[in-house]
Amino acid sequence: MRRHAELCRQLCDLRGWEVSDTYIDNDIPATEPRPDYERLVRDLPTGRFDIVVAYEQSRLARDDLDWPKFRKAYIAAGLTMIEFVHGAAPTSAQRRVD
Repeated sequence: MRRHAELCRQLCDLRGWEVSDTYIDNDIPATEPRPDYERLVRDLPTGRFDIVVAYEQSRLARDDLDWPKFRKAYIAAGLTMIEFVHGAAPTSAQRRVD
């Protein structure tokens, strides 16, 4: 997880984005509650950030229930972009969430 966070931070540096917070749930099985994921979802409507950077979708939303919940909260907050680091070149990793 530390490596994933570092890669995300590097991408933010490359893009000139300020990192407002880091949300990491280390060593928590997918079947257990994830405190930082829940904190991220709660922080979406606060205006503290306007983009989420994650290593890949499976690290952000670990099961079939997490992704729709996250997506709904993200759109409700008026946000439209998520950046995934893994599996895409930095210029093509952005994706609209609508």
